[in-house]
Amino acid sequence: MLHTLDIALEDSYLNDDNQGIGRLIIMKILLEVLNTGDFSSSDATLIRIFVARNVPKYPQYIKMPPSLLHSVLVELATDKDTETREDRQLAVEYLLSAYKPREGDDLINLFESAGFYRILRSRFRAERQWSSLLEAYLQDLDIPPAELFVHMDEVLSSSSKRGVVPRDVILVVMDSLPRLLAIDLNQTALFIDKRMPGQHSRALELLEGDDERQLIYLRTLLQPLKASPGTYDSESRPASQHVDQEGQRLFFELLCRTEPDDVIEALSTMNPASPSLEKLIPTFKQNFAHDALVFTLGKLEKVPEALDYIEKACRTEASRITNTVENHAGFDYEHGVGSIVDRIKRMSQQSVALCMSTKTSTVPAAERWLRLLQAQILLVQDVVDAASLSGAESLEGPIEELRSLVHQSFDALLLHSSSQGISFPQLFRDLVTSTTEANKYSEEPSTELYTEFRTILTGMLDAYRYDGELLTTTAALVGRDVEMAFEEWTRKRQLGWKPAQAVCNHCHRSLTQIIPIDDELASEASPSICVSATGQMWHVQCPA
Repeated sequence: MLHTLDIALEDSYLNDDNQGIGRLIIMKILLEVLNTGDFSSSDATLIRIFVARNVPKYPQYIKMPPSLLHSVLVELATDKDTETREDRQLAVEYLLSAYKPREGDDLINLFESAGFYRILRSRFRAERQWSSLLEAYLQDLDIPPAELFVHMDEVLSSSSKRGVVPRDVILVVMDSLPRLLAIDLNQTALFIDKRMPGQHSRALELLEGDDERQLIYLRTLLQPLKASPGTYDSESRPASQHVDQEGQRLFFELLCRTEPDDVIEALSTMNPASPSLEKLIPTFKQNFAHDALVFTLGKLEKVPEALDYIEKACRTEASRITNTVENHAGFDYEHGVGSIVDRIKRMSQQSVALCMSTKTSTVPAAERWLRLLQAQILLVQDVVDAASLSGAESLEGPIEELRSLVHQSFDALLLHSSSQGISFPQLFRDLVTSTTEANKYSEEPSTELYTEFRTILTGMLDAYRYDGELLTTTAALVGRDVEMAFEEWTRKRQLGWKPAQAVCNHCHRSLTQIIPIDDELASEASPSICVSATGQMWHVQCPA
């Protein structure tokens, strides 16, 4: 019925009030009938929406007292039906375009209770009440998260004076920070970094105890390329410069504990001159991140310290493996040994990179390789001795992995010995001598050190022999393929190229036809033909 009545109100017949019926009379009748209380709450709401929407459409015909319009507005705002909230809010917006109420504060509270946040935002924006406008955005649960952060950024940008955000606006954001972190960690981190970079510590405090969420927050700022998929501009955005040293320390501590394989990648993006880089060393030591510490010392050009640490770490990890083996009763120590071996692998990779470095250093290249190989060999021997004493067969796998690290170091040495001016035979003799001396004066000298050297060398020779055989086979296969290819190419070349057509490409005459150049030389002239690899042919005498 209301839809029909809405169409009827548009009829020009109602423009003449002398007809006995008009738009104003219709509105009054509807409100009077509404006051009888014979309608359900939903029907009453629809009538009020109808009145509120049509009053501003015909201002010259529908002139109702403010008290009556105010009553309609209040009834629409106090209705508790959430399903009609958007329709009621739209109707109130229509009504406010024709009716300007005076009770400002009371209406604001009324609209907040009703959830008419769009109306509140229009008012606060017009009055430049930025903190209230921001609250209206934050309290509106119907706004999608992506749009919410865009609106928040717009409000802070509008409220800023010379780049400084008003304190009351900052307080609103900080009060809503737990909800923002729950909505989207990545966007919250980027928003704070852009508008309030000094509040990162507060955000991390709210995330304390949740390592995973803290790591996501910090990674968004410090390692954009590894941020969660879908994060805005993650590929081109540089790392934040607003995270303090404590935040950076926490980031690397979380990486060391949860994702140790990503520590080096994160470190490689840091500036070597950064004062926070050296302060990360205690964190790496505490979390047994040997690879990160070696990488950091190398980046700081502290090669002697790095080599000292490599030797110490190898001894320490060998002791840990020994203790794990000795105290394994009732405990699945394979996982513990595996994690130690993984740490050693990562450290070995960075140690080899340190030895291969071409940077000027106070430690000669030969000495770097010598100390690394000696530390690795002694480590392997200590683990072998521990396995022999305890009879732990489960250590066979880890031992082979540790030996493979020594092989890899020797391979890298052989590849770079020439460029670094290293004599491999001399270095190997020095290695045997120095390692034997170091073993002699250790707390528990090994009696099988030469056996270990022989095992390592035998394994290397077997690997080189296999590589040699593989290269020989590959060379034979490639040589046969090349020979066959050349034979085919020669055969096709002897056959010549087949022309696209048997006429000159320029004069369109037969290719065998003699083209006279001069009357005297005409009898001696013979056709000279130019052949293109594209299959086109033409007389040399023909102009191009």
